[in-house]
Amino acid sequence: FSENNFTLYENSGIYHVGSRMSRQNSSFVIFKNKNLLTIDVKNAAVVDVLQELAAQTKINLVTAGNLSGNVTMRLENVTLEQALDMITTSSGTAYKKRDDIYIVGDTTVKPGQENPLLERKIIRLKYIEVDDVINILTPDLRNNVTFSPVHNAIIVLGTPKTIEQVEKLIEELDVADDELRSRQQFAI
Repeated sequence: FSENNFTLYENSGIYHVGSRMSRQNSSFVIFKNKNLLTIDVKNAAVVDVLQELAAQTKINLVTAGNLSGNVTMRLENVTLEQALDMITTSSGTAYKKRDDIYIVGDTTVKPGQENPLLERKIIRLKYIEVDDVINILTPDLRNNVTFSPVHNAIIVLGTPKTIEQVEKLIEELDVADDELRSRQQFAI
């Protein structure tokens, strides 16, 4: 089947045959073997890949916001979460699992709207000042942070991955020893 641009997969004793071609003349194949996936995607619409992934893995999947663009990748024997990490990272989107539902979408927030993919975390600083953090954060992380000099804290609004990055950086920098802190800042 694969030599002739078809897919073949089995589900509950029923074999499914499909075309490798998506609607936009791009190709993608997703095979599920036990709990691991093999994905071969070439210039396929992100939405098409996610829909096929959800169908073959039997997950509940909701898309939020604007999911545009195409993706090209080859993954072999990866978990569902690894596949979603790669798809969302390469398409500039994010995913989150809430109960039995995967939510995939754009991480931007429009005024007056909430985004189910984003979380808020307040990080109180012990040894460094907010002004020091402002100068240390990279521009992409700085866009997700609000600074509260009065409380000597920062508020991070972002995906769990973004919050984890900021927390790790603050953990490395917010130490009691001035000499150690200055060496860590220099290392960044």
